[in-house]
Amino acid sequence: GKEGFWRTIVVSLKENGEFIIGGSQPTPQGYFGVSSKQKVVLNEWQHVAITFLQGQFSLYLNGNLVNSATINYTSLEFEFLQQGNSTATNFFGAAHPVSPGITYHFQGKLDDYGVWNRVLTADEITKIYKGEKF
Repeated sequence: GKEGFWRTIVVSLKENGEFIIGGSQPTPQGYFGVSSKQKVVLNEWQHVAITFLQGQFSLYLNGNLVNSATINYTSLEFEFLQQGNSTATNFFGAAHPVSPGITYHFQGKLDDYGVWNRVLTADEITKIYKGEKF
C-alpha cells in the first residue's frame, strides 16, 4: 500500500476472498479499482500479477487473466519516495491512511515481489507463474 495526498495504491485481499488493486489519484480526483472476481483458495500459494498501461488495469491470478478494467487515468502519479499528507507512505501488507489508521492487514506469507519498468505480456506472466525464464 501507499498513502499520500490523493496518491493511494493498495493491493489487498477483500473480505469475500477476492484480490483487489485500488486507489486514488489527484488529477482528476477520483478512485479506481479492479478485483479478481473470484475467490482465492486459502492456505495455498497464489500468484498475483497486475499490469497497467494507458488506463487499462489487468489482474492475473495464477497465470490467468481474471479481470481487467479501464480507469480514467492514462498514467498514475505514484513514487515510492513521494511524500503526501498522510502519516506514512509505503507499506507491505497494510494500508496506513490518516484515518482510521493502519488497515487491510495481510495475513499470509509473501514469497516474491517484483516491479518492472514496462508492461509484461500475458505469456511472460504465465512463465513467471510456472517458474520459467523469459
